[in-house]
This record gives sequence, C-alpha cells and structure tokens, in this order.
Amino acid sequence: MSVKEIVSINENFTLIIDKASHFKTTTFNLYIMEQLGENVTKFALLPLVLKHGSKNLPALKDIETRLDNMYGAIFNIDVFKKGNIQMANYNLSVLNDRYADGNSLIDDGLGFLNEILFNVLAKNNKFNQKYVEIDKENLKEMIEARINDKRTYAVERCIELMCKDDPYALYPLGKLEDIGKINEENLFAYYNDLFSRTKAVLVITGDIETEKIIGKIKQNLPIDIPSKNEYYTGDLIKKIDEPVYYRETKDVVQGKLSIGYITAIGPSSEDYFSLILLNSILGGGPQSKLFNNVREKESLAYYASSRIERFKGILEIYCGIEVENYEKVLKIIDKQVEDLKSGNISDHEFDASKAELMHIFKSIYDNPNRRADFYLSELLAGNNYEPEDYIDRISNLNKEDVVRAAEELNKHTVYFLKNN
Repeated sequence: MSVKEIVSINENFTLIIDKASHFKTTTFNLYIMEQLGENVTKFALLPLVLKHGSKNLPALKDIETRLDNMYGAIFNIDVFKKGNIQMANYNLSVLNDRYADGNSLIDDGLGFLNEILFNVLAKNNKFNQKYVEIDKENLKEMIEARINDKRTYAVERCIELMCKDDPYALYPLGKLEDIGKINEENLFAYYNDLFSRTKAVLVITGDIETEKIIGKIKQNLPIDIPSKNEYYTGDLIKKIDEPVYYRETKDVVQGKLSIGYITAIGPSSEDYFSLILLNSILGGGPQSKLFNNVREKESLAYYASSRIERFKGILEIYCGIEVENYEKVLKIIDKQVEDLKSGNISDHEFDASKAELMHIFKSIYDNPNRRADFYLSELLAGNNYEPEDYIDRISNLNKEDVVRAAEELNKHTVYFLKNN
C-alpha cells in the first residue's frame, strides 16, 4: 500500500513522506495555515495573486510555459478549512523522475513552488496592482457563485447558523464586504506577516527515498518561518437545550432542508470510528436509512444524505423536498435517528454500510491528493492512522458501538430554504 514517514524540518515546517511506488507521478501538496478570523478574505485572495505571477515568471503565460517544460506538470490552488484552521493548498503534480529522461522533476517541482511562494512579484512593498484587482474580482465571483448551487448553499448555511458564535462559521473564501478594503500594499504586508508565523505541511506522494527528498527540500524549498505559533482546529460545538429553527426564502425549485446535530465526539476519540459507521448507516448511500425510508419508501425527497464535520463534532442531514412535505419529512427523519439510538438497525443496513466504508477507505490509496488530505487531517487530529487502520477499526465494530455513538446525538439547528 504505502509507507508514511513524518519529519519535522523545523518547528513550523512538517514533511509527510508518502512512499507509493505505483504512481507514475510525484505529487506535492503544500499546505499553508491561518487561524480563521479577521484575515479570512486576505488569506483566500493571496493564493490567487501568487499564482498569477512571480519575479522570474511574471505572467500566467510564463508559469504555463514552465509547467509545460516540466513534462506537462499540473499546478492548482485551493482554499478550505479544517475546523478553525483556514488552509491554502499549493498542489503540484510532476512526472516521476524515472520517466523523465534523466531530468530531476522533483528538483524542478520544489524550485517551482519556491518561486511561486517566496520569490513573489512585488515592488516597493506592493504586489502588482493589476493582478490584485483582477483576482479581487475573481474572488468576488467565487464567493457569489456559491448561492447558485442551492443544495451546497443550504448545507453550508446550516453550519454557519450552528456555529454563529464560533470562527468556523466563516466561509473559507472570505467575505464580500472585505474585498474593497484590500489593495496591493496591505495584501503584501499581510503576506509578509503570514509567512513569518504560519505553519506549513508538505505531503509528497510518489516513488521517493527519505534521505534524498529531505536533502532536496532543504536545498530547493528553504522554508524558514521565524515565529513559533500554534494553530487550533477549535472546540466542539456545544449542545443546546432546544433546537433552533430557521427559514429562508430564495428562488428555488425545491425546498432544501438541513438539520445539524451535535455529536459530542472529538476528532481523535475512539468513538469517532463508531460515528463514521453511524453516519453511513444513517445517510451514507443507497443502503442507508435516509435513502430508503425518506427517498425510496415514502418518496418525500429528491435526495437524502448525511455527513460529518469531524473537527467541530457535527453531523448534518440534508435533503431536497417539496415545501408542503416539510413537517412530514422532519418526523420521518426524527424516526431514523431514534431507531439508531434504540438499536433498530437491520443486518443489511449494518453490513452494507461497513462494506461501503471499506471501499471508501481503500480507494483513498488510489489518489495522491486524497491521501494527502487524509494524512493532513490525521496530523491535525493528533493521530497517526493509515486508511487500513480505519478499515480494521470499523470492521470490528458492532451495533452496540453504533448505538453508543447515536445516544450522543443532539438536534441543534434546523434550516429550511424554500421558494418565495
């Protein structure tokens, strides 16, 4: 499968070496961290500007040419959150050196990342004004675009309301009202501040050797972050005495119902494995209670699923329904949760959910970026598990373990997006 090693390059820079000889590529996932808060929009904008050009690659066409010359390397950026930590991922995939006619694409790849992140296009303590203005518009469009996907919007809106007193409520791409306040000067000042205190995690996946890759990193990617800072995924969301109900109207064809539950199960808890299985039984696929009882048997939902917010202790149910079926759907969903708490779980639901999870965790090994995200989450949770550890733990769970996790579920927020 793989061999993983975790190496501390320095106090602020962690390297995860993910040895996987079956890939024909070497994949770099370089994660830069920020605590969710007042800088949320600047942090989201920064990767767009950095990707636009550097000193030696001052335009997008120059970056594209460099990537083409690296045998068609692929470079992407992404901004997201894990708990109360905002993450920027600088993702680069290059052909493995053994297929590169004697060239060292690992050296080239590390040099490219160093160029983009640390040899930035700036003059007189300012980023390129044109690029900043272009990317401010791009970011604005990205923030506004989420409302167009009503299904995703309703899921995220429910979480925002659940976490309204917690930094996790912040959208990782930032706030529209902040964009106009950002300019090429204060963004460059923020860049210098961020890279004086951030924590960086680099996951390298491919056919690599530990000592060689460490030497290449120190030579080509000398990340030196002087300030020692800790970054926290934050506390779990607390239970409340009675659930809170919200309704919002927009131009939607069907109603979007999202229900948030507090799990009281932390990201490193042994009960987290039981929670994963519970989520699969409840709303993880065609074998689940929500799919079969809300969507298929009663024909009350266009879709019905559930998901876990690991670092905040949240389980969320979401479905698309006709507005007039709102009360009926709520009752049926309540019944599915109560059935879990009482142990009313069929053998088919239990066994098929386990089988589905086995497939999901095995498939992580097939994708370098999914592997990197998995290892990052484990690092933040304070664990050191492999996907096969999850397979082993989940395969040994019984129905009583699921019931124990279900007993912790507490309904917190009900959000309904309906038409005007």
